[in-house]
This record gives sequence, C-alpha cells and structure tokens, in this order.
Amino acid sequence: MSLYSAGYVIRFGLWVKAVAIVRKGHPMSVYYATCHTPDNNDPDRRIQGLGGPVMGWLNVDTIILLIDQGHTFYTQPPYGSGQQIITAIHPVSHRRYIKTVSDGIVPNNILALPRCP
Repeated sequence: MSLYSAGYVIRFGLWVKAVAIVRKGHPMSVYYATCHTPDNNDPDRRIQGLGGPVMGWLNVDTIILLIDQGHTFYTQPPYGSGQQIITAIHPVSHRRYIKTVSDGIVPNNILALPRCP
C-alpha cells in the first residue's frame, strides 16, 4: 500500500502541486519541473538541468540518477498538462539524457518550459 501526501507551494511565480509517495517503506518522490537550463554548446547537446518547486535546480546527471532510483519527474508547463520525464541513450554519443514520453505535440516538452532564472 502506498501513502500519498500532497501540498501546494509557490515557486518561480507559479502555484504548483508537490507530491511525495512512500512505497514499501522507501520514500519515492514525484517532482514537477517548471523551468529548464538550456545546453551550453557542449558536444552532446544535452540540456544542463531542470528547476522546480521542492527539487530546486538539479543538473541532468542528478535527475538521471534519481529516476534510476525510482523517483518520478514531470514537466509542469504554464499551460496544458505535463508529461513524464524519462531517460534515454543518445545513439551517437551513447550518453544518457532526459526526454519526455512522446505526446506527439511540437514543441519539445522540456524546451517549451521557461528558462530557469
């Protein structure tokens, strides 16, 4: 059985729902990203990180590690509904990166978020 708790916090001028889930005695969290830090022109072209309520700002490698540990991330755009963030492996560089579950809508869900301050 899972325990579920939720609350609302204000971050980056937006009211966003923060959720925590506990499964089988292990705390798992659900994080909502409300902004992104774009690529800094490195060869792999990965974004640098995401920001949001509760999570603050996290670099992409930390987000990948947390997803691997069972934590869940979603985009929380200022419009519409968010999409789950997952990991993938780049076919050329073989580096891991984050993306959203495809919703068939352009633009890219992560890049559509505002830039982090």
